[in-house]
Amino acid sequence: MIRNIRFLFYLIICLLFLCSLLFLTAVASPRYDPGLEWQVLESPHFSVYFSKLQNNEQNNEDFSYNNEQLAQVVANIAEETYQQVNAQLGSPNKHHHLQKIAIIMEDFSDYALGFASSFPHRVIRLSLTAPTAKSFDMKFKSWLKMVITHEYTHLTHFEMTAGPTTALRALFGQILTPNALQPIWSIEGLAVYNETKFTTGGRGIDARYDMYLRMAALEDQFNTLDQINGYYLTSWPDGTAPYIYGQSLIHFIAQKYGEDKVIAISEIFCEYPYLGFNYAINYFRTVGREAKRRTSAISSFN
Repeated sequence: MIRNIRFLFYLIICLLFLCSLLFLTAVASPRYDPGLEWQVLESPHFSVYFSKLQNNEQNNEDFSYNNEQLAQVVANIAEETYQQVNAQLGSPNKHHHLQKIAIIMEDFSDYALGFASSFPHRVIRLSLTAPTAKSFDMKFKSWLKMVITHEYTHLTHFEMTAGPTTALRALFGQILTPNALQPIWSIEGLAVYNETKFTTGGRGIDARYDMYLRMAALEDQFNTLDQINGYYLTSWPDGTAPYIYGQSLIHFIAQKYGEDKVIAISEIFCEYPYLGFNYAINYFRTVGREAKRRTSAISSFN
Protein backbone atom coordinates (compact mmCIF):
# COMPACT_ATOMS: atom_id res chain seq x y z
CA MET A 1 0.00 0.00 0.00
CA ILE A 2 2.78 2.40 0.97
CA ARG A 3 4.66 1.55 -2.21
CA ASN A 4 1.57 2.28 -4.33
CA ILE A 5 1.17 5.65 -2.64
CA ARG A 6 4.81 6.47 -3.32
CA PHE A 7 4.40 5.43 -6.91
CA LEU A 8 1.38 7.72 -7.34
CA PHE A 9 3.32 10.54 -5.72
CA TYR A 10 6.17 9.97 -8.16
CA LEU A 11 3.76 10.23 -11.11
CA ILE A 12 2.51 13.58 -9.84
CA ILE A 13 6.11 14.79 -9.45
CA CYS A 14 6.83 13.71 -13.03
CA LEU A 15 3.92 15.77 -14.34
CA LEU A 16 5.05 18.81 -12.38
CA PHE A 17 8.58 18.23 -13.62
CA LEU A 18 7.27 18.14 -17.19
CA CYS A 19 5.54 21.49 -16.78
CA SER A 20 8.63 23.10 -15.28
CA LEU A 21 10.91 21.73 -18.00
CA LEU A 22 8.64 23.04 -20.73
CA PHE A 23 8.88 26.47 -19.14
CA LEU A 24 12.65 26.30 -18.66
CA THR A 25 13.18 25.07 -22.20
CA ALA A 26 11.31 28.05 -23.58
CA VAL A 27 13.26 30.47 -21.39
CA ALA A 28 16.75 28.97 -21.50
CA SER A 29 17.00 27.93 -25.15
CA PRO A 30 20.21 29.27 -26.66
CA ARG A 31 19.82 32.02 -29.22
CA TYR A 32 22.29 32.01 -32.05
CA ASP A 33 23.36 34.82 -34.34
CA PRO A 34 20.89 34.75 -37.26
CA GLY A 35 23.77 35.68 -39.53
CA LEU A 36 25.39 32.28 -39.04
CA GLU A 37 24.99 29.75 -41.83
CA TRP A 38 24.69 26.24 -40.44
CA GLN A 39 25.62 22.95 -42.05
CA VAL A 40 25.26 19.42 -40.72
CA LEU A 41 27.59 16.46 -40.95
CA GLU A 42 25.95 13.08 -40.43
CA SER A 43 27.47 10.01 -38.79
CA PRO A 44 25.73 6.73 -37.86
CA HIS A 45 24.52 8.01 -34.46
CA PHE A 46 25.16 11.77 -34.48
CA SER A 47 24.29 14.91 -36.42
CA VAL A 48 27.09 17.45 -36.00
CA TYR A 49 26.03 21.06 -36.65
CA PHE A 50 28.69 23.64 -37.49
CA SER A 51 28.60 27.19 -38.81
CA LYS A 52 29.82 27.77 -42.33
CA LEU A 53 30.50 31.45 -41.81
CA GLN A 54 31.17 33.56 -38.75
CA ASN A 55 31.04 37.24 -37.94
CA ASN A 56 29.76 38.07 -41.44
CA GLU A 57 32.94 36.78 -43.06
CA GLN A 58 31.21 36.19 -46.37
CA ASN A 59 34.11 34.75 -48.35
CA ASN A 60 36.19 33.02 -45.74
CA GLU A 61 36.61 29.63 -47.39
CA ASP A 62 39.37 28.59 -44.99
CA PHE A 63 37.06 29.09 -42.02
CA SER A 64 34.33 26.96 -43.59
CA TYR A 65 36.80 24.24 -44.56
CA ASN A 66 38.40 24.14 -41.09
CA ASN A 67 35.05 23.93 -39.36
CA GLU A 68 33.96 21.09 -41.62
CA GLN A 69 37.18 19.21 -40.90
CA LEU A 70 36.71 19.77 -37.20
CA ALA A 71 33.11 18.55 -37.43
CA GLN A 72 34.43 15.28 -38.88
CA VAL A 73 36.86 14.97 -35.95
CA VAL A 74 34.00 15.60 -33.50
CA ALA A 75 31.85 12.96 -35.24
CA ASN A 76 34.65 10.37 -35.10
CA ILE A 77 35.26 11.02 -31.40
CA ALA A 78 31.53 10.91 -30.66
CA GLU A 79 31.13 7.54 -32.43
CA GLU A 80 34.05 6.10 -30.46
CA THR A 81 32.58 7.44 -27.22
CA TYR A 82 29.15 6.06 -28.16
CA GLN A 83 30.54 2.53 -28.29
CA GLN A 84 32.57 2.86 -25.09
CA VAL A 85 29.88 4.38 -22.86
CA ASN A 86 27.09 2.15 -24.16
CA ALA A 87 29.22 -0.92 -23.52
CA GLN A 88 29.60 0.31 -19.94
CA LEU A 89 26.06 1.50 -19.17
CA GLY A 90 24.05 -0.80 -21.42
CA SER A 91 22.75 -1.39 -24.93
CA PRO A 92 21.58 1.71 -26.82
CA ASN A 93 18.38 -0.16 -27.73
CA LYS A 94 17.69 -0.62 -24.04
CA HIS A 95 17.93 3.13 -23.54
CA HIS A 96 15.53 4.18 -26.31
CA HIS A 97 18.00 5.61 -28.83
CA LEU A 98 15.38 6.23 -31.49
CA GLN A 99 16.99 9.18 -33.25
CA LYS A 100 20.39 10.68 -33.84
CA ILE A 101 21.99 12.86 -31.19
CA ALA A 102 22.66 16.47 -32.15
CA ILE A 103 26.06 18.01 -31.43
CA ILE A 104 26.19 21.78 -31.90
CA MET A 105 29.68 23.23 -32.32
CA GLU A 106 29.71 26.69 -30.74
CA ASP A 107 32.71 28.78 -31.72
CA PHE A 108 31.80 32.06 -30.05
CA SER A 109 32.57 31.59 -26.35
CA ASP A 110 35.67 32.29 -24.26
CA TYR A 111 34.79 29.48 -21.86
CA ALA A 112 35.77 25.82 -22.16
CA LEU A 113 32.54 24.00 -21.49
CA GLY A 114 29.93 21.58 -22.74
CA PHE A 115 26.25 21.12 -22.05
CA ALA A 116 23.97 18.10 -22.52
CA SER A 117 20.19 17.94 -22.55
CA SER A 118 17.87 14.99 -23.17
CA PHE A 119 14.69 17.08 -23.45
CA PRO A 120 13.01 17.95 -25.72
CA HIS A 121 15.72 16.42 -27.92
CA ARG A 122 19.04 14.80 -27.11
CA VAL A 123 21.65 17.44 -27.79
CA ILE A 124 25.22 18.26 -26.82
CA ARG A 125 26.35 21.88 -27.08
CA LEU A 126 30.10 21.91 -27.49
CA SER A 127 32.32 24.97 -26.99
CA LEU A 128 35.40 24.81 -29.17
CA THR A 129 37.44 26.89 -26.73
CA ALA A 130 40.19 24.78 -25.18
CA PRO A 131 40.79 24.96 -21.41
CA THR A 132 43.76 26.77 -19.94
CA ALA A 133 46.14 25.58 -17.23
CA LYS A 134 43.92 27.37 -14.72
CA SER A 135 41.04 25.07 -15.64
CA PHE A 136 42.73 21.65 -15.67
CA ASP A 137 46.02 20.85 -13.99
CA MET A 138 46.73 17.68 -15.95
CA LYS A 139 47.97 16.51 -19.31
CA PHE A 140 45.50 15.24 -21.86
CA LYS A 141 45.64 14.33 -25.51
CA SER A 142 42.26 15.69 -26.62
CA TRP A 143 40.00 18.23 -24.95
CA LEU A 144 37.23 17.30 -27.39
CA LYS A 145 37.42 13.66 -26.31
CA MET A 146 37.13 14.66 -22.66
CA VAL A 147 34.14 16.96 -23.02
CA ILE A 148 32.24 14.68 -25.42
CA THR A 149 32.77 11.71 -23.10
CA HIS A 150 31.54 13.75 -20.12
CA GLU A 151 28.43 15.03 -21.85
CA TYR A 152 27.51 11.80 -23.60
CA THR A 153 27.78 9.98 -20.28
CA HIS A 154 25.07 12.31 -18.98
CA LEU A 155 22.76 11.50 -21.89
CA THR A 156 23.19 7.74 -21.59
CA HIS A 157 22.93 7.85 -17.81
CA PHE A 158 19.67 9.82 -17.93
CA GLU A 159 18.09 7.47 -20.46
CA MET A 160 18.46 4.35 -18.32
CA THR A 161 15.11 2.84 -17.33
CA ALA A 162 13.96 -0.49 -15.89
CA GLY A 163 10.68 -2.12 -14.86
CA PRO A 164 7.89 0.41 -14.31
CA THR A 165 9.93 3.38 -15.53
CA THR A 166 10.35 1.71 -18.92
CA ALA A 167 6.57 1.58 -19.26
CA LEU A 168 6.26 5.19 -18.08
CA ARG A 169 8.93 6.22 -20.58
CA ALA A 170 6.79 4.76 -23.36
CA LEU A 171 3.91 6.92 -22.10
CA PHE A 172 5.67 10.20 -21.27
CA GLY A 173 8.60 10.01 -23.69
CA GLN A 174 12.01 11.59 -23.11
CA ILE A 175 10.75 13.78 -20.30
CA LEU A 176 11.09 10.75 -18.02
CA THR A 177 14.75 10.53 -17.03
CA PRO A 178 14.84 8.73 -13.65
CA ASN A 179 18.58 9.01 -13.08
CA ALA A 180 18.37 12.79 -13.44
CA LEU A 181 16.78 12.64 -9.96
CA GLN A 182 19.98 11.24 -8.47
CA PRO A 183 22.10 13.51 -6.26
CA ILE A 184 24.10 15.96 -8.35
CA TRP A 185 27.37 14.64 -6.93
CA SER A 186 26.50 11.17 -8.27
CA ILE A 187 25.53 12.49 -11.72
CA GLU A 188 28.62 14.65 -12.15
CA GLY A 189 30.83 12.13 -10.37
CA LEU A 190 30.02 9.42 -12.92
CA ALA A 191 30.64 11.81 -15.84
CA VAL A 192 34.01 12.87 -14.42
CA TYR A 193 34.85 9.21 -13.71
CA ASN A 194 34.21 8.37 -17.37
CA GLU A 195 36.11 11.36 -18.73
CA THR A 196 39.08 9.92 -16.85
CA LYS A 197 38.41 6.26 -17.69
CA PHE A 198 38.02 6.71 -21.45
CA THR A 199 40.62 9.45 -22.09
CA THR A 200 44.24 10.22 -21.31
CA GLY A 201 43.26 12.99 -18.89
CA GLY A 202 40.17 13.88 -16.92
CA ARG A 203 39.65 15.56 -13.58
CA GLY A 204 39.89 12.21 -11.83
CA ILE A 205 43.67 12.47 -12.18
CA ASP A 206 43.85 16.24 -11.68
CA ALA A 207 46.39 16.87 -8.90
CA ARG A 208 44.46 19.92 -7.74
CA TYR A 209 41.33 17.87 -7.05
CA ASP A 210 43.38 15.68 -4.71
CA MET A 211 44.80 18.80 -3.10
CA TYR A 212 41.34 20.33 -2.58
CA LEU A 213 40.09 17.22 -0.77
CA ARG A 214 43.28 16.78 1.24
CA MET A 215 43.27 20.37 2.51
CA ALA A 216 39.54 20.23 3.30
CA ALA A 217 40.23 17.18 5.46
CA LEU A 218 43.30 18.70 7.15
CA GLU A 219 41.48 21.95 7.91
CA ASP A 220 38.32 20.15 9.04
CA GLN A 221 36.25 21.92 6.38
CA PHE A 222 34.96 18.87 4.53
CA ASN A 223 31.67 19.67 2.83
CA THR A 224 28.61 17.67 3.85
CA LEU A 225 26.43 15.60 1.50
CA ASP A 226 23.75 18.29 1.30
CA GLN A 227 26.40 20.91 0.43
CA ILE A 228 27.84 18.88 -2.48
CA ASN A 229 24.39 18.07 -3.85
CA GLY A 230 24.02 21.33 -5.78
CA TYR A 231 25.78 24.16 -7.55
CA TYR A 232 24.57 26.81 -5.12
CA LEU A 233 27.43 27.22 -2.61
CA THR A 234 28.51 30.85 -2.30
CA SER A 235 31.85 30.01 -0.69
CA TRP A 236 34.64 27.68 -1.74
CA PRO A 237 34.43 25.34 -3.60
CA ASP A 238 31.33 27.03 -5.01
CA GLY A 239 29.67 25.24 -7.94
CA THR A 240 32.58 22.84 -8.40
CA ALA A 241 31.70 20.91 -5.23
CA PRO A 242 29.69 18.17 -7.01
CA TYR A 243 32.61 17.57 -9.37
CA ILE A 244 35.37 17.54 -6.75
CA TYR A 245 33.57 15.34 -4.23
CA GLY A 246 31.48 13.38 -6.73
CA GLN A 247 34.40 12.03 -8.72
CA SER A 248 36.12 11.01 -5.48
CA LEU A 249 33.05 9.16 -4.16
CA ILE A 250 32.38 7.36 -7.45
CA HIS A 251 36.05 6.43 -7.75
CA PHE A 252 36.01 5.06 -4.20
CA ILE A 253 32.96 2.86 -4.89
CA ALA A 254 34.49 1.58 -8.14
CA GLN A 255 37.86 0.91 -6.54
CA LYS A 256 36.54 -0.81 -3.39
CA TYR A 257 33.48 -2.66 -4.73
CA GLY A 258 34.00 -2.73 -8.50
CA GLU A 259 32.81 -0.54 -11.35
CA ASP A 260 29.87 -2.90 -11.90
CA LYS A 261 28.47 -1.76 -8.54
CA VAL A 262 28.57 1.88 -9.67
CA ILE A 263 26.49 0.96 -12.70
CA ALA A 264 24.23 -1.36 -10.71
CA ILE A 265 23.31 1.45 -8.30
CA SER A 266 22.02 3.49 -11.25
CA GLU A 267 20.17 0.45 -12.60
CA ILE A 268 18.35 -0.02 -9.30
CA PHE A 269 17.67 3.69 -8.87
CA CYS A 270 16.21 4.11 -12.36
CA GLU A 271 13.78 1.26 -11.61
CA TYR A 272 12.68 2.59 -8.22
CA PRO A 273 13.51 6.32 -8.19
CA TYR A 274 10.58 7.08 -5.88
CA LEU A 275 12.28 5.04 -3.13
CA GLY A 276 15.25 7.39 -3.10
CA PHE A 277 18.99 7.10 -3.65
CA ASN A 278 19.58 5.57 -0.22
CA TYR A 279 17.41 2.61 -1.25
CA ALA A 280 19.70 1.89 -4.21
CA ILE A 281 22.77 2.06 -1.96
CA ASN A 282 21.25 -0.03 0.83
CA TYR A 283 19.99 -2.61 -1.66
CA PHE A 284 23.53 -3.67 -2.46
CA ARG A 285 24.62 -3.54 1.15
CA THR A 286 21.78 -5.94 1.97
CA VAL A 287 22.52 -8.18 -1.01
CA GLY A 288 26.19 -8.22 -0.09
CA ARG A 289 25.51 -9.28 3.50
CA GLU A 290 23.12 -11.98 2.32
CA ALA A 291 25.68 -13.30 -0.15
CA LYS A 292 28.32 -13.46 2.58
CA ARG A 293 25.89 -15.27 4.90
CA ARG A 294 25.10 -17.88 2.25
CA THR A 295 28.76 -18.37 1.41
CA SER A 296 29.58 -18.90 5.09
CA ALA A 297 26.71 -21.36 5.45
CA ILE A 298 27.83 -23.37 2.42
CA SER A 299 31.43 -23.40 3.64
CA SER A 300 30.33 -24.62 7.08
CA PHE A 301 28.17 -27.34 5.53
CA ASN A 302 31.03 -28.56 3.36
